[in-house]
Amino acid sequence: MIDVPNTLALHEVAADGHPNQLVDRINESQSGSLPGLLDFRWLNAGRGHISGRFEISAKHFSPHGLLHGASIVALADTACGFGCLASLPEGAIGFATGELKTNFIGAAREGGV
Repeated sequence: MIDVPNTLALHEVAADGHPNQLVDRINESQSGSLPGLLDFRWLNAGRGHISGRFEISAKHFSPHGLLHGASIVALADTACGFGCLASLPEGAIGFATGELKTNFIGAAREGGV
C-alpha cells in the first residue's frame, strides 16, 4: 500500500470561509504529491472557480527540451479536482474526471502557465 503524503478531506474544502484560507489549504495539501512536485500554485479558489499557475522549469520539460504536455494536463486536471472539491454539494462523497482531452498548437521553454 502506498502512503499518501497529505490528503485534503472534503470537509476541509468547504467553500464558505475566507477565500485565502481555502487557497492556502489547497496549496498546503499538495506537498509530496504530483502538483507539489510540479510546483503548482493556486491563486484563488471558491465555489465554481479556481485559478493557478506554474513557472516553467526543467522538471516540466520533455526529453526534447520543450514544455511537456503532461505538465499542462496535470495543471488542468488538478484544477478540475480542487474546483470540484470546493463545489461539491452537502453530503457528496467524491467525484471523478469524466473526460479530459487536449490539443496543443505550440510549445514553450520559459515563462509561466
